[in-house]
Amino acid sequence: AYPWLQRALDLLTLREGEAASDELFQTYIAWRAALGRPGVRAGKVSVFTRDFLREPPRTRAQKLARLRLNARQRQSLAFVADQLGDRGTAVGIGGLPWARSLPRPHTDADMKAATLKDLDPDLIYAVMRTESAYQHRIVSRAGAVGLAQIMPRTGRAIADNQGLREHLTTDLLDPEHNLQLAAWYLGSLLQRWNGHIPLALASYNGGPHNVRKWLRRFGSDLPLDAFLERIPFRETRRYVRRVLGFYAGYRAQRGLPLPALRMRLPSIEPDPVAF
Repeated sequence: AYPWLQRALDLLTLREGEAASDELFQTYIAWRAALGRPGVRAGKVSVFTRDFLREPPRTRAQKLARLRLNARQRQSLAFVADQLGDRGTAVGIGGLPWARSLPRPHTDADMKAATLKDLDPDLIYAVMRTESAYQHRIVSRAGAVGLAQIMPRTGRAIADNQGLREHLTTDLLDPEHNLQLAAWYLGSLLQRWNGHIPLALASYNGGPHNVRKWLRRFGSDLPLDAFLERIPFRETRRYVRRVLGFYAGYRAQRGLPLPALRMRLPSIEPDPVAF
């Protein structure tokens, strides 16, 4: 029913952990298809096309066999994926309990990215959790790619600013590269908004040009919390709340409080990162 599992075992025997993780991800896709759940866009092909990954059962017998993947077996596969450093697949096949603990996958990449812009690594983890639930292969319906769900055009603009002339859109599937670009962008937005984390997060999700437009519409005299409640995009309002919630959780893991949020909004100035 799941030939990818044998391939994963063979690859692990050859110490090819990343390739084995890819096979476990394909198992997850096949299981979703057997359940009749919507397909997932993921991987290099999905970066350039609207194709969804689906592994529909070829026969009824095969479908029934795939549906017999029980909860205990899924938890075992989630454990293996987690041990391979792929918390995204662990969350997918094992369920939300694998995400509720607020894990810290890709630690080296996260710390390196945070150092580049002097960011709190917990903030990057909170963005990663909200954007992709740690799924580094994922491509959204809008075309955003990877752990921090970076749009290809935004990724190119960031790469050009950093002098990464050989950047390709498919590079956004690489966790280290994705987090490096996300950290630069998030750090630049924080600088633009004078350290106002909620405004930087609203810009990350809804676009800095929209945040400027909303500030002009509502006025900079409005308190921060009132401004956030007036954001016209429901997704952006929810996004800011979710990231801040996960950020508080990650900080609490280290015995730290959420940084104090200034209530006074910054004045509107020309924005060098409004792409």
